[in-house]
Amino acid sequence: MPTAEELLSQAWQQHLSGQILQAELMYRRVLADFPAHATAWTFLGMACYDQLRFDEAVAAYQQSLTLDPNLAQTYQNLGKVLGRLRRFDEAIACFDRAILLSPGYGNAYKNKARAQYWKGDIQAALQSHLQVLALDPGDVETHMNAGMIYLCLGDTTRGWPEYQWRWKTKDGALPEMPQPLWDGSPLDGKSILLTPEQGLGDSIQFVRYAAFLKQRYKCRVVFRCPRALVQLLGACPGIDQMTTIDAPAVATDYFAPLLHIPAIFGHSPNDFPRDVPYLTAEPALVSQWRDRLAQYSGRKIGIAWRGSPLAPADAMRSVPLAEFAPIAKLSNVQLFSLQKGPGSEELATHAAPFNIVDLGRELDEKTGAFVETAAVLKNLDLLIACDTAIIHVAGALGVPVWVAAGNVPDWRWMVGREDTPAYPSMRLFRQPSFGDWRTVFTRMASVFGS
Repeated sequence: MPTAEELLSQAWQQHLSGQILQAELMYRRVLADFPAHATAWTFLGMACYDQLRFDEAVAAYQQSLTLDPNLAQTYQNLGKVLGRLRRFDEAIACFDRAILLSPGYGNAYKNKARAQYWKGDIQAALQSHLQVLALDPGDVETHMNAGMIYLCLGDTTRGWPEYQWRWKTKDGALPEMPQPLWDGSPLDGKSILLTPEQGLGDSIQFVRYAAFLKQRYKCRVVFRCPRALVQLLGACPGIDQMTTIDAPAVATDYFAPLLHIPAIFGHSPNDFPRDVPYLTAEPALVSQWRDRLAQYSGRKIGIAWRGSPLAPADAMRSVPLAEFAPIAKLSNVQLFSLQKGPGSEELATHAAPFNIVDLGRELDEKTGAFVETAAVLKNLDLLIACDTAIIHVAGALGVPVWVAAGNVPDWRWMVGREDTPAYPSMRLFRQPSFGDWRTVFTRMASVFGS
């Protein structure tokens, strides 16, 4: 008859191969025969965690630790699931216990840093990141995360070199180009190819550096634009030639990802070029939407509440539409949904009671991304949205925009301020604590009445 360890080994191989349910059944078989086997309870917790059954995972890990309170990996695993449940203080305590039991436990430090970050304790998160790097100086993700924290704190000297480690990640690797990466040498008489990186919002925010380079140097600027944004960004100042990322690379003297330009100059958000607006909406579309929206009275407010669910931190930035209730209750206000894709299904419940006119389903269907949206924005009094690409469109157009921001800021919004020099028309309303959207929208509503 196989021993418990042999059965667990077989189950773990199934687990690793993706047969998680089969592995779970075998873990339970072991526990039926050996209910006091602490490691088997840990394996069961991992199976539950990987199937997103977090409460069951917590119970399994706790049972394991009741049987053997000296399992560092189990404390680390329990901390991870508590973090997913947003029980950050408990998670941090678990990581500390794992580190006490195993002082060189790098993953415990990494996950502790993540919990501290989402809790909003940015300085503590930075120190945990530095402890990871002391154990593993080549940890790419930790260098990148430390860089974002430094940039958030305004420390560009440390921030940009650390953030540049993103190029070593699988998803952030530099594009293969025949020309060399620009090193900051003078561009007079030269040409440079600017390439996008990360999301559409980043391209919209940092395309302004095309004009910045043209003002600083007598150079030729080519922008290798995401295909979806060609129509929106085609008229942006400073671009001598537009190409797309799926076209062959244009021959230039240098290339540079857009976010590499502020890094070269050591810019913080305080230093971003301030020639705003640098984005324009198509006049014919602006006129069409002006006529269409003229039938509505009151303050016209556009809303968008969810970003792409594929973004790693989307759960921390997207807002349930129900949280807009304090705005919907304001008198003399008309709300317009600009939400497209995921999140639009929430309108079925809230469109009528919140008096929302749904524009999102028809916007940009016959144009490039945000082209019609930009025209609508120019006809609104205000946009209220979570931290997703549409706020960059509004900011670049010079349209008033209020951002519902999480308690942990994206690095570009820095810390401790409600404005941003990146966009003069933007105002940030930050959560006082993780997940507290109610306070954010209650405060927004109070500003209307002040």
